[in-house]
Amino acid sequence: MLSSVSKNKVTVAIMVAALASTFVAGVLHVMMAPRSLEREFLEGVFFLISGILQIFWVLPVLRDWHKVWYYVGMGGSGVLFALWFMERIPGLMDGRGIRLSANTIAIEAFQIAFIVLCFVLLKRRTND
Repeated sequence: MLSSVSKNKVTVAIMVAALASTFVAGVLHVMMAPRSLEREFLEGVFFLISGILQIFWVLPVLRDWHKVWYYVGMGGSGVLFALWFMERIPGLMDGRGIRLSANTIAIEAFQIAFIVLCFVLLKRRTND
């Protein structure tokens, strides 16, 4: 078993990884907003708001707010992933699938990482 000191270090490392993952996903979403605003205004607003909320989610994790904040953050990231996934399935939304890009794959990877890391943090919290 891990000692309480190393257990705390592991928890801090997981927390930092969760913070970084939601922050990077948020920044990447915000960076997509200007180009999207030119092409499709509402899409740009969606990316801007999504990015700002993801960046905000650093605060509840950093301050270790109530576990409800973790669940809401995980749910929000899950919804964003589901929307992205549905847009990529040909015929599901509008008859054609949208191509993958390195940027969108990175965003989704960071969102999935955030969900997994928050789940681990919550599990560690209940085991302490």
